[in-house]
Amino acid sequence: MGLMVGIEFADLSDTLPFGVRQMVSLLDEKLKGSLCGFAGTLMLRDYNTLVAFTEYNRNVIRLEPPLIAGPQHIDEFLRVFGELLDLGVTKIVSRYARGAVAAA
Repeated sequence: MGLMVGIEFADLSDTLPFGVRQMVSLLDEKLKGSLCGFAGTLMLRDYNTLVAFTEYNRNVIRLEPPLIAGPQHIDEFLRVFGELLDLGVTKIVSRYARGAVAAA
């Protein structure tokens, strides 16, 4: 009973130029600038959609819907997730950074 699904993001931190990599990792010290962490934070903050993270792989988002989740909940998650990913890496990181600066 129940469900748990993991979505693994590619680790983009190694592909970033040297200075950018350090700047992005400062935004989120625990997740070291992972796109997964930025996306998960934006899903909660901007779309009111909660996801979980793993301790062992900073590039994985866990989905753990309750047993009462119905097709409409899955459709809403897919809409939100797709809308966020459609922004692209640069806009996801910049939106996260603007929110982090505003909160500080």
